[in-house]
Amino acid sequence: MNRTYGGRLVSRVLVLGTFLSLTTCGAFAQNVEFVHLNPDPNDLGVANAVAGRFAGGGVREVGGTNEPIVWGDVLDFRLAPGSSGEVRSMAILPGGDAIAVGNVAVGGFNRGFFWTEVDGLVLMPLLAGGASSTLTGVNSSGVATGQSQSDPFPAGEVVIYDTVGNVLTPLGFSGRGNEISDNGVVTGFRRSPTGSIPIRWSAAGGLEDLELGPTGVVGEGVSISPDGQTIVGRIIDGTGANFAAIWTDGGIEVIGAGIAYAAIDENWVIGQDGGGAFLYDGESKRELQGLLEELGIDLTGWELQRAAAFTDGRTTIAGEGVDDSGAQAAWVVRNFSLPVPDSDGDGVDDDDDLCIDSDTRETLHIGGFDSGVANPVDEQGCTLGDRFAEVEGSFRRQISLAIQLLFNREIRGRDFGRIIRTIIRAEIERRLRR
Repeated sequence: MNRTYGGRLVSRVLVLGTFLSLTTCGAFAQNVEFVHLNPDPNDLGVANAVAGRFAGGGVREVGGTNEPIVWGDVLDFRLAPGSSGEVRSMAILPGGDAIAVGNVAVGGFNRGFFWTEVDGLVLMPLLAGGASSTLTGVNSSGVATGQSQSDPFPAGEVVIYDTVGNVLTPLGFSGRGNEISDNGVVTGFRRSPTGSIPIRWSAAGGLEDLELGPTGVVGEGVSISPDGQTIVGRIIDGTGANFAAIWTDGGIEVIGAGIAYAAIDENWVIGQDGGGAFLYDGESKRELQGLLEELGIDLTGWELQRAAAFTDGRTTIAGEGVDDSGAQAAWVVRNFSLPVPDSDGDGVDDDDDLCIDSDTRETLHIGGFDSGVANPVDEQGCTLGDRFAEVEGSFRRQISLAIQLLFNREIRGRDFGRIIRTIIRAEIERRLRR
């Protein structure tokens, strides 16, 4: 069903049962929402950030320039009407308030800012000799990162900015901080004679260059997990092609063409490639639009181009694309969850399935003979066929299992007789083949 909140179109779908192509276990109910954040045909939008029930990015009138904006449940906050800029990152502070950071044009220069509902928009101070700055990442303590022009680094010096204490700290090298984890680890890039080099920085460990892999020439860390353990971004090869990359203590993992924009950990990464917005689940990249359509969201005419940010709870994803009118559109998905596969289709997902490759035939077969007895699956994902397969070739163990099933009232007396006859028949056949 579709409802309009604050001028936005919200598509809600109640999903019951199993998926069409990603079968999952049991019965569940999931209210998945897909929200078009800028449905006004005169507005074009891009979403870069999400925090709680807020999303942030930029919105502009057709033919105009992006203005920084925070979209809320009911109210939208245009942070600097008439001025170009964007919200780049958001977080929820300990008291529950949302904070947004980004850049806005002031006097012909970009200036980094932070915003809260209480304080409104506050410009970040500049380093000595600087005229422009930007903030691109913020954590749940209100500590942000970005860059500011300075005397030693006119192209921009990486900075950390404590928005609560209004303390700006230069890190002493040229580049940009793109995101900061909750424990203060910064990722981004530093400038070198050969181009941008992806980096990790922390107060304890200092500056560390990240690997470029066998084909990378330059690159950047775009985002970092809340715990600081996983960095995602891109490397660029000698032809100029982008490849999505994940950095952990184990080194670099290149997961294919594209750019990775956000991560909860190394097994939950979102980004953009030639097919549009993707979600990487630790094994493969999956098209986000296809996953949403399997959940019942009608995206006819839409093209989800980039997944840019999500919440730590993994349930809310924000990004941009093209809507069904052909206009640039910001969107957010709420109450999303990635279904766990059910490889053998027995109704029990793989995480809980003790028999991952079940014998799912309708009736119990023993030694190639059909007993005619129903072959149900239990709560642990095992069928009667699976249990008899474990004792295949042992006449005594098969008889013992049949007696146990009868004693536990898992089968009736008539079914017990059919199973015993089938066991005997299979045993005779087995002995004749010796």
